[in-house]
Amino acid sequence: MTYRKRGQLLFVLSVLSMSGMVPTARAAEQASQAPASAASAAVIHSIEGTVASLELTSAAPSLHLTTADGQSRSLLVDPKALTVWRSGQYVLVSQLKAGNRVVIKYMQKDGTNVVQSIRVQEPTVPASVPAAH
Repeated sequence: MTYRKRGQLLFVLSVLSMSGMVPTARAAEQASQAPASAASAAVIHSIEGTVASLELTSAAPSLHLTTADGQSRSLLVDPKALTVWRSGQYVLVSQLKAGNRVVIKYMQKDGTNVVQSIRVQEPTVPASVPAAH
């Protein structure tokens, strides 16, 4: 290959790489890191407990939960993106009350637990006990 052709080839490759048509080492590195960070962000966690309080009017709406082992957890709530399932139908998050037993699916986003869905567990009705005669 002559020096002239080599120079032309290098020029073409540099123009293509600047336009994004030829992947550079940096682009390849960014592409390899993107799936790893996306995969770690997409992890869904589950927690079960009792609603202690629900604050939907604040700038950062949140749900405070008490787990079976007595731990208190706060989770960020987006009322517009949240699905709440109760008695076989979807309901508004505002219909949750303190004392409701719930199973919550959430994701960690920027260090904050963000609720994705809530399933309200209906209380079990004890079987009636026959009266003693």
